[in-house]
Amino acid sequence: MDVFAHALWTQAVFHKYRWKWWAVLLSFLVDAVVFGPIMLVILLQGGAFHGPPAIHGGFAASWAYLYNFTHSLVVWLVVAALLTLILRRFWWPLLGVFLHILIDIPTHSQAYFPTPFLWPLTSWTFSGISWAAPWFMALNYGSIALVYLLIYRKAILGRTKGLFHRAA
Repeated sequence: MDVFAHALWTQAVFHKYRWKWWAVLLSFLVDAVVFGPIMLVILLQGGAFHGPPAIHGGFAASWAYLYNFTHSLVVWLVVAALLTLILRRFWWPLLGVFLHILIDIPTHSQAYFPTPFLWPLTSWTFSGISWAAPWFMALNYGSIALVYLLIYRKAILGRTKGLFHRAA
């Protein structure tokens, strides 16, 4: 799934929590840390984006390693355990990272950045639906729009119901 859809889904899922923006930021960073530098290099070289970024040249090894690291549930479970030990409580915004990875597993095919969610234990990945398929992109953003409409509607109705209730 694209980075903006991840941010929108994370905000929608955790919209009621004070820490939601940390979760959104972490969900965004899972991809931005990996793809941001190469996109910056392409832009600085005067290039344009046409399809998926190519994985070759000097970036290939570090890029693949970084992608494996940021998209591994195993790695993030270790991070969560360490943070829990340090903070003496679970840091809830990490759920944004877990949501990102759980969304990526079924929405990445073997042909386009399969999600190495069990790395470094295994390199096995699930071949799901490509999030970049036009029909899926339309379904995804249509679903996001519907979810936000429902959240907004519930928020407005909740405030309106409270106003009428007080007046009665």
